Parts: sequence; structure tokens; C-alpha cells
Amino acid sequence: MKAPRQKEWIKDLPDGFQVYFRLVTFFGRVVGFSASLSHGGECITRYDTAHGFAHRDVLGRQNALIRKESYETLSLKEVFLHANRDLSENYASYYEFYIAH
Repeated sequence: MKAPRQKEWIKDLPDGFQVYFRLVTFFGRVVGFSASLSHGGECITRYDTAHGFAHRDVLGRQNALIRKESYETLSLKEVFLHANRDLSENYASYYEFYIAH
């Protein structure tokens, strides 16, 4: 029986930001993932499929988990691609929010 495949990698962004990716596929279909934006060893925000659905955890430095943004109308592949784009384009504003909360 074929087992799911897991791939992990890091994408470097400007100003010392990084996105840590984990992608799990089964027969070429995305079945799980995480994409975590980090700076200075701190997780700023993350997209993942924990809890059985695709979502973004909105985090604050002082308040930890503030809320979950759900992406129930998109496929896991669509959310994964969105996460890559979103974190790559909006890392600075997510960091500002994280620091303020």
C-alpha cells in the first residue's frame, strides 16, 4: 500500500523572514500542509490543516492565538498556493500585527 509523501523546505524572504513549508500528498493530491511565517525564531502566523480543515492562525506576541481564518470553500491545494502567495507578499504587515498584539 502506498504511503503519503511528505516534503519540507524553507523559503527565505527579505529582512530575515522565512516561511517553513510542510506538504503532504497522496497520489498527487494535497492531503495536508503547513506554511509558517517566522522571524527571529518566532512564529508570526501560519496556515495549516490541523483540526481537520484549512485555516490561518492569526497570532499575537502577547495574546498568542487571536483567531482562526477558515478557507472551507477552497481545495487544500488552493489554500496551500494562497498561503505561499499571501505570506510572501504580506509578511511585513503580518509582523506589524503580531508585534502590536
